[in-house]
Amino acid sequence: MERRTTFCSYCNKQVELTVTDAPAHGAQANVPDGGDLVCLDFGVGCQGTQCPISGLPSIVMGFRLARSNAVKNEPWPLVYTTCKACGELANLEVLDRSHAYCTMCGSTSTLLMLPLDDGRYVVLSRG
Repeated sequence: MERRTTFCSYCNKQVELTVTDAPAHGAQANVPDGGDLVCLDFGVGCQGTQCPISGLPSIVMGFRLARSNAVKNEPWPLVYTTCKACGELANLEVLDRSHAYCTMCGSTSTLLMLPLDDGRYVVLSRG
């Protein structure tokens, strides 16, 4: 995937973008179409309601990045828990304060993050 740099007005910095590849052959419905814009710098600063680059809800860029298997510029925070979709113990990539992506089955989950006094969190997956 080719990478390009552009300025993000929300993060107030240069960010790297790529576009996902389309399948090389005719595919079934469960294969992503490709051609989606992906920001490789999606992270903590992307908690606004709308991404200024794509014009979509900010979390959409997080889901696209997680699904694309593109190398993120900073690693995802991980939560090891049971995925509600596949029932397996798996690392869930924490996309924001309330969303995660299962690295085993590719499903998304809603999280409930409860802060502890020492700055850590207890995380519950809500399916």
